[in-house]
Amino acid sequence: MVESLDSDLNNQITLAEFASEPKIFNAIDTNKNQGLTRTEVKAAYKKNLPIPKVKEPAPEVTALDAETRKRVSLFNREKPFALIFGTHT
Repeated sequence: MVESLDSDLNNQITLAEFASEPKIFNAIDTNKNQGLTRTEVKAAYKKNLPIPKVKEPAPEVTALDAETRKRVSLFNREKPFALIFGTHT
């Protein structure tokens, strides 16, 4: 994940490079230095994160706009979007 999101190749993911909610970024950033390291990301995967219950509203999804480099909401948009889940090695 670090390699795929680290656009400036400094071995850390900044909030601007992060592809999810800022509050998730802050939860993973355990040393609060505004950068996610490989160690922090691995530790986050090992945590037991809460799983949404059936019929519970989905959390708001945001993404980094490729053109403006600003975080935008993916709800209430004119154009559709797709969430694709998977793993990569």
